[in-house]
Amino acid sequence: MALVLILLPKAAYAADSSVSTFSELQAAVSSAPTDGTLYTIEVTANMDCTERVLIPDGANIKIVSDNDGPWTLTSVPTPWAARHFRIEGSLTLESIILDGQTTGGGIDMFNGELTMNDGAVITRGGPWSNGSGIYMTDNSVFTMNGGEISYCRFLESCWQWRWHLYVIQYCRDEWRLYSS
Repeated sequence: MALVLILLPKAAYAADSSVSTFSELQAAVSSAPTDGTLYTIEVTANMDCTERVLIPDGANIKIVSDNDGPWTLTSVPTPWAARHFRIEGSLTLESIILDGQTTGGGIDMFNGELTMNDGAVITRGGPWSNGSGIYMTDNSVFTMNGGEISYCRFLESCWQWRWHLYVIQYCRDEWRLYSS
């Protein structure tokens, strides 16, 4: 007699919502509590993002790909291409790709918090005059525990610093910022 044990990969989280379309993502973010309770949204497919999604003040949202990912949220070119997210609350990205297609994408933070964990990628953002990958105002917090920011372009001169904090002034496509 032999005992056979089969272990299957299982997500290390319990998703509060599972989404496969942009409209489902918007609805899931809108339904997240705004009392600081963690709300996990599992992405199950690539999707085109046609407008910026607001992470409201008080929300604590984690967006992660399912085990078949990582999945890509692609910013669709429009006359005024939007960022992927505007963060006024807290957003954690893990095993998810934000692709701006060099015409938009990225994140705006206004007194918000962004955490990038393993597998989170912000790529091909901009060009924006206020930073293409991540734009932060005062009192915003950015934590990079893993992931990658790459190929994001900056519209103005490379070394122009203002009162607002830019994670990095990306002016050469070959520059990459990695977590160590």
